[in-house]
Amino acid sequence: VAEYEELCKKMLNSLYGKFAQKLKDAVNEYKKANKVLEDRLSKATNQRHQAHQEQEGKSYRQH
Repeated sequence: VAEYEELCKKMLNSLYGKFAQKLKDAVNEYKKANKVLEDRLSKATNQRHQAHQEQEGKSYRQH
């Protein structure tokens, strides 16, 4: 019985290590994807702001 418990303990510890390793990789991938999305959103926001300023300037000049 003690040998079986030791075997189970080693197997579970091995699995926990594998899952923890994959979790670390997943967190890094999430951070990379989040950075890409933030960069794209920032660029789109800046473009929208510039377009709004240009439109506002055109409207002002027409009056």
